[in-house]
Amino acid sequence: MKRFLAAVIIVFCSFFVQAQEGIVFKILIKPNTTYVSEMNGHTLYETVFASEEALPSSTNDRQLIESTVKMKTILVAENPEENGDIPISIRYEDGESSSLIDGKKHSMPLQIPDVAIEAFYTTDNQIVMDTLIGAPFDNQFEQTVSNILESMGQQIDFPESPMRVGDQFTTEKPMSIPSPAMKPLETNIKTTYTLNEIKAGKAYFTFQQNITLVSKQESFSIEAKGSGTGSCEYDIDGQYLSYFKSELPLYVNMDMNENKSVMVNLTTVSELKTSTE
Repeated sequence: MKRFLAAVIIVFCSFFVQAQEGIVFKILIKPNTTYVSEMNGHTLYETVFASEEALPSSTNDRQLIESTVKMKTILVAENPEENGDIPISIRYEDGESSSLIDGKKHSMPLQIPDVAIEAFYTTDNQIVMDTLIGAPFDNQFEQTVSNILESMGQQIDFPESPMRVGDQFTTEKPMSIPSPAMKPLETNIKTTYTLNEIKAGKAYFTFQQNITLVSKQESFSIEAKGSGTGSCEYDIDGQYLSYFKSELPLYVNMDMNENKSVMVNLTTVSELKTSTE
């Protein structure tokens, strides 16, 4: 019993010292590890059509859509190569999607392309795509996948200095999103994180997020802005995000021409749970 109590005291003291002295946080992909991520997304859209011209009889000037998506991602990291890069493979399991459009429910399997991704996790913490396995892909799709992989490798840019409970830091990520037959969508995401608690081998953060999007196309323009909140959990020993949840209300305005416009109010709730094997 005395040994057990001593062990408990040592563990408690180690976490207390960690919390006082601060922790350097970094997200890493470790070799010989499998990461299983389950994503759940829920979005509520309210779309308003405005036009000086008469709308088609089949078109309502206001539409309400509620959609949900579930998907699983499996990332397998292997032994490092001689240069230190870690070969990884990524595959997606069939998910589910459903929508409620003006009160009518529609459910269907989530159509995930039959594709596997082979890449490298480099020594400077970047994910670099090597091969796409599956049906032929165009350059647009490959660039989109490459951008997604880059964002996976930089989930959160933690500060290099140790953090203590109560500390904050801010990240800002400009991003260019390719879009078929359109100019890229230019976005900027600014996020402020607060470390709230360190307990039982995990660090708990909350965050506030602001997003802007501007795109000038030949026949229309898009502007979007929104601000939301969220929380995430960091596994200290595994050095990865074990949980992430955000709620982001977004206002989108699309001007088609001088006489037509579309306004969308949407709120997206995203939840991601990750475990290792």
